[in-house]
Amino acid sequence: MPTHPMRPRSSHPFLGWGIGGFLVACGSGTTDTPSDTDSASPLSDFVRVHSDSEMLSEWGYTVDEWQLSDSAGQPYDSLFPDAIDESGEVLDYRPTFYALRPTDSEAEAEHLLVWLHGGGVADDRDFPSTGELPDPCKPEKITALVRGPINKQSTAIMAAVDAGWWMLFPRNDWCDAWLGQGRDDPFQPDKYGNHHLHRMLDFAAAGGLNIALPDERYLWGSSAGGTGALFFASGREDITALVVDSAPTDWVAYYGDDPEVVESHFGGPPYTEAGAESVHFEAYLRASGPHLVASGLLPQRVFVAWNERDLLIPPVHGTELVAALKSSDLHDDTHFGHKNFNRSYPDPNFHVQVSHPEHLPAAS
Repeated sequence: MPTHPMRPRSSHPFLGWGIGGFLVACGSGTTDTPSDTDSASPLSDFVRVHSDSEMLSEWGYTVDEWQLSDSAGQPYDSLFPDAIDESGEVLDYRPTFYALRPTDSEAEAEHLLVWLHGGGVADDRDFPSTGELPDPCKPEKITALVRGPINKQSTAIMAAVDAGWWMLFPRNDWCDAWLGQGRDDPFQPDKYGNHHLHRMLDFAAAGGLNIALPDERYLWGSSAGGTGALFFASGREDITALVVDSAPTDWVAYYGDDPEVVESHFGGPPYTEAGAESVHFEAYLRASGPHLVASGLLPQRVFVAWNERDLLIPPVHGTELVAALKSSDLHDDTHFGHKNFNRSYPDPNFHVQVSHPEHLPAAS
């Protein structure tokens, strides 16, 4: 990554690991490929509701908050229930994303990074009757996850800032591990995690951010965000490459570890009581990285970061995805990378390999 001459130089593990260089090693020649979710123009879908030019002013960056507008074609709703804020006003949650951009509107960017946060993996089947979301999916938890890399200036984010990239941070309001396809989902039509990603990127690609969106577009997904990155990339032709960091990639295997949670995402188990494939089995496969690679549905460059000591995600999710990439006709040694970090950090669960600076050993 070239360093922008107007920004303070920084040295990040992100660059040292070579992940950044892997992502930009070659151009994709991609073109805009809007999803077919809506026939109306995506330009009316989102409206900017807030800008913060102070937080990252030292780097010359502004953080914009965008929400689904009242004039959006085929509107969809946040799963978060309305709440009362500190001033007593009703807080109406709407589908949201944040854009991190150079404050200088004339600055051009050659690369776009879409960051998919983790969390949002829980059994929320009681929510329609109780109105209470499980802890991993509550608004304050998800807001902290999506804002955390910006607020705490995480290693990967600051490396991208240092190189002058644009970044988008979508917020997942649907407790669906970024898999929900909304009206196109026969089992979970009220879940919009994946649908939200398409709407956001279609809006940006159409010029909604008031820039010509860079042709080089990358995804970074941590934990459940890695699942979302795999699934989202498999449905588009305008993604150049992706990093999958400590993600559950095999949902049939994950079912064996946490059946209630996984059933809540897919509407049922992968197998019947007799051991046959259930009506949900194909959805499990379609969301699983090894299947996407083996089926030729993931031609993009991929970097897999995992940790065999991870206390949340068993090693099989890393090893099976790497094995599928090694066997793929679409991915030679220059088209994918992987690393087992094999370490007892950066967080208390030894999870997500790009973490906040305060979790790294050098910070202590």
